[in-house]
Amino acid sequence: MKPGGGGNSSSNSSSTNTSSSSSSASESSTADKPATQPVAVKGEAVYATKAIGLYQTPNFTKATRKHFYAKESRTKRPQFVVTGYAQSKNGTLRYKVRDVNHTKTTDKLRGYITANKAYVESTYYQSTPKRIKVVSRHGLNAYKTASLTGKSQRHYTRGTVLKVKAVKSYHLANRFVLPNGHYVSANKVLVIKK
Repeated sequence: MKPGGGGNSSSNSSSTNTSSSSSSASESSTADKPATQPVAVKGEAVYATKAIGLYQTPNFTKATRKHFYAKESRTKRPQFVVTGYAQSKNGTLRYKVRDVNHTKTTDKLRGYITANKAYVESTYYQSTPKRIKVVSRHGLNAYKTASLTGKSQRHYTRGTVLKVKAVKSYHLANRFVLPNGHYVSANKVLVIKK
């Protein structure tokens, strides 16, 4: 598998064999979703489910790769915020991103990653499961508000199973509403559907 993700030659592949510069790629000027699918909205968090590369340009080559992210377990998957879109020379959609792995040396790195849904997906659950399980080794805090700020109302340790009443959007992140009205993160690196 190539580090760019998508190690095949189909039109949905996220890796290309071109060595062209970024001048041959046209970046979308729209603030919302470009026409090509799959896509996350600008400002949304995504994470890598397989090994991928972060590149200087939308044309993925070894020379343009800034960093390689190895495949990680669920709780350690690299996360990014989508800041824009671009296309490679052959028209493959790329995400323009900012690295948001705050405890890593790559934090705040900017570049391009694959938009192939086989390699990246939304960091947050979009629908309401009946139950979730806490998978973060640090556990999970519940709060009175969807901002997840202020005093924590309760701390749930790893392995705790919680019932879910609803999912609520907060800016471009999602929260789960518990039956008691408290909010917890719907981030997939912290919880998993049961």
